[in-house]
Amino acid sequence: MRNSRSIVPDCFICCANPIPKDLKGTTLHTETTIYRDALDPSRRTAHFYKLFGAARSLRFESIIFDVGRSLSVDYRGGLWEFYSLSNRGFYLAPQLLGMFATASENGYRGQMSADALGITSTLYAYSHLSISHDENHAATYARHYHLLLDYAFKHDEGKTILKAID
Repeated sequence: MRNSRSIVPDCFICCANPIPKDLKGTTLHTETTIYRDALDPSRRTAHFYKLFGAARSLRFESIIFDVGRSLSVDYRGGLWEFYSLSNRGFYLAPQLLGMFATASENGYRGQMSADALGITSTLYAYSHLSISHDENHAATYARHYHLLLDYAFKHDEGKTILKAID
């Protein structure tokens, strides 16, 4: 369902959970500028654990790397940058230059930067992990999905990211 401030339905098909109640009525999907900040390597672990807990952090990171490999034959591993967002969101992106040929299960085929590949991979991971019997885990990942999705709308490659996830 669309409202006057929203440019998307409550939830894309790839996310199993609707927008969490604490985010409804906020500035999601508006023209508000969202800034990103690369986390210093010394802060990454603490930030990750704060958001997701120790056990879930390792699984989350592994899923993102696997999704990156499955989306792009050009991606062959490497270091990833960790980004926090001014809207309290978070994502990872490969520390690589150049464009990546990508193909997703929804039929999307195209090129995207390492940053867009990271956003797309992180959105897929959030979506996957939002399907949980534990309501707190599901809500945490659904919340982060929507916070990152809001950033994706404003990204230079936003249309490409949305095509790859929808």
